[in-house]
This record gives sequence, structure tokens and C-alpha cells, in this order.
Amino acid sequence: MLSVVIRGVPTNTPNDELKAELIAEDHVIKKCIRIITKIGTPRYMVRILTTDQLTIDNFLRNGAFIYKRIYHVEWFQITSTNATQM
Repeated sequence: MLSVVIRGVPTNTPNDELKAELIAEDHVIKKCIRIITKIGTPRYMVRILTTDQLTIDNFLRNGAFIYKRIYHVEWFQITSTNATQM
């Protein structure tokens, strides 16, 4: 399973809406998971799980297009600070 995170997505957007937006852009998404990091002020991210390498390459190259806005995407790295998932 491959995993990336999208940073800066509004916290009031439901996960099912995020997944629907990403699938509408022809991405193969298995699961969307909200993550809160606790370094100083909380940072909100959405973790994307997929088995499709093309989807990952697309995200890393172009970002995530959600609600007419492009968000930064990077590889997900498990650390003790991002272990809290919503």
C-alpha cells in the first residue's frame, strides 16, 4: 500500500467528500484518513492510501486538486508525532 499526505485541507470537509473529489479527478483512492500532528500548533493533514503508483506520481507531481484549489502533497512518513489519526 502506498501513502501520501495532503497538507492544508480545511478541517470542516468530510472525508467522504474529499475522497469523492479525488476520485472525480481519476485518482485511485483506497482510503482517506485525517491526521493531526502535535508539534507546537496542531497541523491537519489528510492521508491517502492507494495501490496505484500512477496516482501517487500524479499527486507528487501536480498536487491534489480539491474544490478548485491545488494542495501540496508529499510522501507519508510514520513518526511518533503524526501517529494520532482522526
